[in-house]
Amino acid sequence: AGFALLRERVNRNLDRMISYGDVVLESVTALIPVLISIVIVVSFKKWTLLVLAILPAIVGFRSKILDGKTLWEAENMAGEERKKFGSVYGFYGFKNYVEEIKINGLHSVFTKSIKETMAVLHAIFLNREYKVAKSQLISNILGNIVNLVIPVILIYEIFTGQLLVGAFYFLYGRFTSFSQNF
Repeated sequence: AGFALLRERVNRNLDRMISYGDVVLESVTALIPVLISIVIVVSFKKWTLLVLAILPAIVGFRSKILDGKTLWEAENMAGEERKKFGSVYGFYGFKNYVEEIKINGLHSVFTKSIKETMAVLHAIFLNREYKVAKSQLISNILGNIVNLVIPVILIYEIFTGQLLVGAFYFLYGRFTSFSQNF
Protein backbone atom coordinates (compact mmCIF):
# COMPACT_ATOMS: atom_id res chain seq x y z
CA ALA A 1 0.00 0.00 0.00
CA GLY A 2 2.85 2.37 0.81
CA PHE A 3 4.56 1.82 -2.53
CA ALA A 4 1.34 2.39 -4.46
CA LEU A 5 0.77 5.66 -2.60
CA LEU A 6 4.34 6.76 -3.34
CA ARG A 7 3.94 5.89 -7.04
CA GLU A 8 0.66 7.83 -7.16
CA ARG A 9 2.33 10.92 -5.66
CA VAL A 10 5.27 10.71 -8.06
CA ASN A 11 2.91 10.39 -11.05
CA ARG A 12 0.79 13.28 -9.82
CA ASN A 13 3.87 15.50 -9.42
CA LEU A 14 5.12 14.52 -12.88
CA ASP A 15 1.73 15.42 -14.34
CA ARG A 16 1.89 18.79 -12.60
CA MET A 17 5.37 19.48 -13.95
CA ILE A 18 4.23 18.61 -17.47
CA SER A 19 1.14 20.84 -17.18
CA TYR A 20 3.26 23.72 -15.83
CA GLY A 21 5.62 23.27 -18.78
CA ASP A 22 2.65 23.39 -21.16
CA VAL A 23 1.41 26.59 -19.56
CA VAL A 24 4.84 28.22 -19.87
CA LEU A 25 5.15 27.21 -23.54
CA GLU A 26 1.62 28.44 -24.32
CA SER A 27 2.37 31.74 -22.58
CA VAL A 28 5.60 32.26 -24.51
CA THR A 29 3.86 31.33 -27.77
CA ALA A 30 1.09 33.85 -27.07
CA LEU A 31 3.56 36.50 -25.96
CA ILE A 32 5.57 36.60 -29.20
CA PRO A 33 2.79 38.15 -31.37
CA VAL A 34 1.95 40.53 -28.53
CA LEU A 35 5.54 41.76 -28.34
CA ILE A 36 5.66 42.18 -32.12
CA SER A 37 2.42 44.17 -31.97
CA ILE A 38 3.78 46.36 -29.18
CA VAL A 39 6.95 47.14 -31.15
CA ILE A 40 4.94 48.03 -34.25
CA VAL A 41 2.49 50.24 -32.35
CA VAL A 42 5.35 51.99 -30.53
CA SER A 43 7.09 52.64 -33.85
CA PHE A 44 3.96 54.53 -34.95
CA LYS A 45 4.08 56.46 -31.65
CA LYS A 46 0.53 55.50 -30.66
CA TRP A 47 1.09 55.38 -26.90
CA THR A 48 -2.50 56.15 -25.95
CA LEU A 49 -3.80 53.31 -28.08
CA LEU A 50 -1.21 50.95 -26.65
CA VAL A 51 -2.32 51.76 -23.10
CA LEU A 52 -5.95 51.28 -24.16
CA ALA A 53 -5.10 47.92 -25.71
CA ILE A 54 -3.20 46.72 -22.63
CA LEU A 55 -5.86 47.82 -20.12
CA PRO A 56 -8.30 44.92 -20.79
CA ALA A 57 -5.43 42.45 -20.48
CA ILE A 58 -4.57 43.84 -17.05
CA VAL A 59 -8.20 43.72 -15.91
CA GLY A 60 -8.56 40.19 -17.33
CA PHE A 61 -5.42 39.09 -15.50
CA ARG A 62 -6.84 40.55 -12.28
CA SER A 63 -10.05 38.63 -12.94
CA LYS A 64 -8.13 35.36 -13.27
CA ILE A 65 -6.24 36.05 -10.05
CA LEU A 66 -9.54 36.77 -8.30
CA ASP A 67 -10.93 33.51 -9.67
CA GLY A 68 -8.05 31.53 -8.17
CA LYS A 69 -8.18 33.45 -4.89
CA THR A 70 -11.92 32.98 -4.43
CA LEU A 71 -11.61 29.28 -5.25
CA TRP A 72 -8.90 28.94 -2.60
CA GLU A 73 -11.02 30.80 -0.04
CA ALA A 74 -14.13 28.76 -0.87
CA GLU A 75 -12.24 25.47 -0.63
CA ASN A 76 -10.80 26.48 2.75
CA MET A 77 -14.22 27.52 4.06
CA ALA A 78 -15.81 24.36 2.69
CA GLY A 79 -13.19 22.04 4.21
CA GLU A 80 -14.75 21.99 7.66
CA GLU A 81 -18.25 21.55 6.25
CA ARG A 82 -17.05 18.66 4.07
CA LYS A 83 -15.56 16.96 7.14
CA LYS A 84 -18.87 17.29 8.95
CA PHE A 85 -20.74 16.00 5.91
CA GLY A 86 -18.35 13.05 5.55
CA SER A 87 -18.67 12.03 9.17
CA VAL A 88 -22.47 12.20 9.17
CA TYR A 89 -22.85 10.62 5.75
CA GLY A 90 -20.35 7.91 6.71
CA PHE A 91 -22.83 6.43 9.17
CA TYR A 92 -25.04 5.38 6.28
CA GLY A 93 -22.25 3.21 4.87
CA PHE A 94 -22.40 0.58 7.59
CA LYS A 95 -25.31 -1.77 8.12
CA ASN A 96 -24.95 -1.71 11.93
CA TYR A 97 -25.21 2.08 12.03
CA VAL A 98 -28.18 2.16 9.68
CA GLU A 99 -30.07 -0.26 11.95
CA GLU A 100 -29.17 1.84 15.02
CA ILE A 101 -30.33 4.99 13.28
CA LYS A 102 -33.66 3.34 12.40
CA ILE A 103 -34.17 1.89 15.89
CA ASN A 104 -33.44 5.15 17.68
CA GLY A 105 -35.35 7.31 15.18
CA LEU A 106 -32.32 9.43 14.34
CA HIS A 107 -32.88 9.44 10.59
CA SER A 108 -34.44 12.92 10.65
CA VAL A 109 -31.54 14.29 12.73
CA PHE A 110 -28.96 12.96 10.28
CA THR A 111 -30.98 14.08 7.26
CA LYS A 112 -31.34 17.57 8.73
CA SER A 113 -27.61 17.77 9.41
CA ILE A 114 -26.80 16.68 5.85
CA LYS A 115 -29.24 19.21 4.35
CA GLU A 116 -27.82 22.04 6.48
CA THR A 117 -24.27 21.16 5.49
CA MET A 118 -25.20 20.99 1.82
CA ALA A 119 -26.91 24.40 2.09
CA VAL A 120 -23.77 25.94 3.62
CA LEU A 121 -21.57 24.41 0.90
CA HIS A 122 -23.96 25.66 -1.77
CA ALA A 123 -23.90 29.20 -0.32
CA ILE A 124 -20.08 29.23 -0.16
CA PHE A 125 -19.65 28.26 -3.80
CA LEU A 126 -22.57 30.37 -5.02
CA ASN A 127 -20.94 33.43 -3.43
CA ARG A 128 -17.66 32.54 -5.14
CA GLU A 129 -19.36 32.17 -8.52
CA TYR A 130 -21.04 35.56 -8.08
CA LYS A 131 -17.71 37.29 -7.38
CA VAL A 132 -16.00 35.63 -10.35
CA ALA A 133 -18.90 36.32 -12.73
CA LYS A 134 -18.98 39.99 -11.70
CA SER A 135 -15.23 40.34 -12.27
CA GLN A 136 -15.42 38.60 -15.66
CA LEU A 137 -18.34 40.78 -16.71
CA ILE A 138 -16.40 43.95 -15.94
CA SER A 139 -13.39 42.56 -17.82
CA ASN A 140 -15.51 41.66 -20.87
CA ILE A 141 -17.29 45.02 -20.93
CA LEU A 142 -13.99 46.90 -20.74
CA GLY A 143 -12.53 44.73 -23.51
CA ASN A 144 -15.52 45.37 -25.75
CA ILE A 145 -15.39 49.12 -25.13
CA VAL A 146 -11.69 49.20 -26.03
CA ASN A 147 -12.37 47.13 -29.16
CA LEU A 148 -14.87 49.82 -30.20
CA VAL A 149 -12.80 52.87 -29.19
CA ILE A 150 -9.51 51.95 -30.90
CA PRO A 151 -10.96 51.76 -34.45
CA VAL A 152 -12.87 55.00 -33.86
CA ILE A 153 -9.65 56.76 -32.83
CA LEU A 154 -7.80 55.33 -35.83
CA ILE A 155 -10.59 56.39 -38.23
CA TYR A 156 -10.57 59.87 -36.69
CA GLU A 157 -6.83 60.05 -37.36
CA ILE A 158 -7.46 59.13 -41.02
CA PHE A 159 -9.97 61.99 -41.38
CA THR A 160 -7.63 64.48 -39.72
CA GLY A 161 -4.75 63.42 -41.97
CA GLN A 162 -2.59 62.01 -39.18
CA LEU A 163 -2.81 58.47 -40.55
CA LEU A 164 -2.97 56.93 -44.02
CA VAL A 165 -5.52 54.24 -44.88
CA GLY A 166 -2.81 51.59 -45.30
CA ALA A 167 -1.35 52.47 -41.89
CA PHE A 168 -4.86 52.27 -40.41
CA TYR A 169 -5.36 48.80 -41.84
CA PHE A 170 -1.95 47.68 -40.59
CA LEU A 171 -2.39 49.13 -37.09
CA TYR A 172 -5.93 47.84 -36.77
CA GLY A 173 -4.67 44.36 -37.63
CA ARG A 174 -2.00 44.65 -34.94
CA PHE A 175 -4.53 45.73 -32.33
CA THR A 176 -6.91 42.89 -33.15
CA SER A 177 -3.99 40.46 -33.01
CA PHE A 178 -3.00 41.98 -29.67
CA SER A 179 -6.49 41.68 -28.18
CA GLN A 180 -6.93 38.10 -29.43
CA ASN A 181 -3.71 36.96 -27.77
CA PHE A 182 -4.85 38.30 -24.42
